[in-house]
Amino acid sequence: MSGQGNQNRVPSGKPNGGQYAWGLPAGATVNNSESLSLFDDDSPAVPVPSGNPAPDYTTMASEATRLVQEKYPLNSNHVPPAGLLVSQHGAYPMEADSTVVAKLRRASTRFIVVDIETTGLDPNRAQTTEIAWECLNSGDAGSFLSPHTLDGADPKALEISRYHERLAGKPQAGEEQVRALHAFLGGDGIQTFIVGSNPSFDCSHLNTLFVKYGLSQDPWHHRKIDPAAAAYWMYEEVPLGEMTGLKESTKLTGVTLEGHHAAGVDVTATTRIWHALEHKRIENKNRFAPPF
Repeated sequence: MSGQGNQNRVPSGKPNGGQYAWGLPAGATVNNSESLSLFDDDSPAVPVPSGNPAPDYTTMASEATRLVQEKYPLNSNHVPPAGLLVSQHGAYPMEADSTVVAKLRRASTRFIVVDIETTGLDPNRAQTTEIAWECLNSGDAGSFLSPHTLDGADPKALEISRYHERLAGKPQAGEEQVRALHAFLGGDGIQTFIVGSNPSFDCSHLNTLFVKYGLSQDPWHHRKIDPAAAAYWMYEEVPLGEMTGLKESTKLTGVTLEGHHAAGVDVTATTRIWHALEHKRIENKNRFAPPF
């Protein structure tokens, strides 16, 4: 199975020109301060050590996550169904803004980042080999090898996903895992938005997999969200007409992408891009807000 990386999932980097997690300015130092407020209200504050150099952001972000979870209990809609493998619980990346996380946790609608690897491009002929997901609402994530064979596989597709180096010979999930994923992607009747890099590709192949087990197609909301493409409109550095993909958008947002075309890696990168763009949107809103 593809790993999700560090369970704490608080990367050391930051968006270019952006802020560290929970609203502390990038490169900031903290003097004569005992805490960092998470919200505009009287919410609990995160303890911050004083002085130079700047405090340990990994520790701060972990503490901030804990306080957000305490203040804003998770809507039960976002609890993964029984049977769905979860390898990461309640972790939000460094780029996350606390107010955005709070809204996601309280929302009734799900937002789930999905990425897959396949044996080819055509969903009618290729098979899905690897599936990774992350719930933006809860910070839970997981991955598994989809039931598959290499019949009719495109050698180029296997090369791109490094199938023989990463996946060959590893245990494949069974039907129960596929059914649990289908439920969490909206098959349980809860409105769910799919988030991904070129999500239509992932959804078309997932539909083929679902049909194989007698499950409905398109259990998710018909509108899909592609934060990698959205980066085009958020950054002035992108030349007119040059739409961004996952690799390009990581460069714009300062997100690391090591091991591209592994489902778990790409889900993590897409999640961080989502939060980096939310942060950018908040910055732009504040920047252009009228002075009254």
